[in-house]
Amino acid sequence: MSFRAALLSLIFSLTLTLSFAQPKPHNDIDIELPAYEEVNTQKVFATDPDSKICFIDFMEIDGYAKELVVKNEKGEIVKEAVLWELPDNTLYELVYDEFPKGNYTVILNTFSKTLTREIQVK
Repeated sequence: MSFRAALLSLIFSLTLTLSFAQPKPHNDIDIELPAYEEVNTQKVFATDPDSKICFIDFMEIDGYAKELVVKNEKGEIVKEAVLWELPDNTLYELVYDEFPKGNYTVILNTFSKTLTREIQVK
């Protein structure tokens, strides 16, 4: 057998060996997944004394704010805002003047979590 044939045979054997080799599962190992950090939304959301503005403190989010969605009682979206362009030290003001009376859900999406707050417009 020539050197070239032996080399091709070796490469072919290694390719077959590696392509059929499969890792075996380890059933006896406990894998602990990281837990998501619970965020105290009391620090993230605050309302002014007259209940006309909801303040959202981005510094309390521990991550970047991505999107704000406000839904009415019927689940209809009444406001959307893209937030990812704002700095992480922003104090966002959601003014209630543009909403009719009723109950709303404020949804703040970050890149890793979703935070919600119920508000009432009087």
